[in-house]
Amino acid sequence: MAKANIVIGSIFFLLALLMFAVALDFPKPQVSGLSPRVFPQFVAVCTMIFSAMLIVKNVRLLAGKDTVVQEKKKLDSQFAARFGIFSAAGVLYVLLIDKIGYLIATPILIAATMLLFNEKRWFRVLMVSVLTTLILYMLFRMVFRVPLPRNPLW
Repeated sequence: MAKANIVIGSIFFLLALLMFAVALDFPKPQVSGLSPRVFPQFVAVCTMIFSAMLIVKNVRLLAGKDTVVQEKKKLDSQFAARFGIFSAAGVLYVLLIDKIGYLIATPILIAATMLLFNEKRWFRVLMVSVLTTLILYMLFRMVFRVPLPRNPLW
């Protein structure tokens, strides 16, 4: 597992380096404010830092200098089923959001995800899914002015 983590960390480090370089070509803003390159470069730098941490940790593990014991965990059937259901819910969300709109599809997805991860309190599921949807809607629609898919009946 340590060798695979080193390879994956190296790949992500190189991809982040590429993302940082590509962001250098983004145009400068015509008015004062943040450049469009700031966020991609921030994400690239964070990815490089975490990739380097992953590489160093696993190189130390291979060299025997790290006392952390790597446990091999078997993929149990319950995890595989939850992962499959979550993936299917994500695909269904993408397919339905244009047909039924953001305000209907999103709380359903959030509630389904919470139930999938064993949240038993229905009031909490309802409140979190509705409030999260409304807060995100107001943030993206009113603050960022990003149009979100609407229900065709509205």
